[in-house]
Amino acid sequence: MLTIDNACILVGDFNLVIDPEKDYQNYVNINNPKDREKVLEIMLEFDLVDCWREEHTNERKYTWLKKTPLKQARLDFFFISVPLVSFLDDSKISPGYNLIIL
Repeated sequence: MLTIDNACILVGDFNLVIDPEKDYQNYVNINNPKDREKVLEIMLEFDLVDCWREEHTNERKYTWLKKTPLKQARLDFFFISVPLVSFLDDSKISPGYNLIIL
């Protein structure tokens, strides 16, 4: 059993993006800006990092898409406390039944 003080894992479909420049495609506005700010505050308060972005600093992959007109975004996140980062082996975004990879 592994115990790490103050370790935290936060996972979910947040319906927002953390980094609009990397996590949106073909969006005009930033969706849910107040919620985005709140998530960023929580990340700071609990010293959380985005697992996938930690390993894929400039890669673009998405977890949601709308086909007409084409819009894509990464709306699902797996955040972990900084002390847990050293235990991270791999992170990936796998296409689902309605996702495409560009």
